[in-house]
Amino acid sequence: MLKKYSSVLAIVSVGIITLFLMLPLEAKATGNISISPTSGQAGSKIDVTVQLEDTFMTVDVFFDTNNNGNWDEGEPGDSVTQWFTKTRKTSLYVPDGIDPGTYNVIAQTSDDRAAFGLNYTYIAKYTVVK
Repeated sequence: MLKKYSSVLAIVSVGIITLFLMLPLEAKATGNISISPTSGQAGSKIDVTVQLEDTFMTVDVFFDTNNNGNWDEGEPGDSVTQWFTKTRKTSLYVPDGIDPGTYNVIAQTSDDRAAFGLNYTYIAKYTVVK
């Protein structure tokens, strides 16, 4: 079940100046990932686009070489933070020496709101050919 929190009040004091900020805290489970191309050889470049409803989230994008759903050491990836836009773009390279087959390219939202159940995972399939 998606927990919904609309915003949180943040109070930031710098010297004699105090700012009161209402930060958005609600994330919607709608979003998607697209990759181009969807197949290629080892060493190929993959362009990744992630669309989210929330403009204040960091997205970890990675090529899951063992298809375990985790960004493991040695797997190519990128943490993408592009504030004030719902679109995150990055590029990955298919690891050299990887066996032909179908692998997951995963985008996971990653920020401090995980405690509120607001992080999501999006998966695209990439096929490595000889």
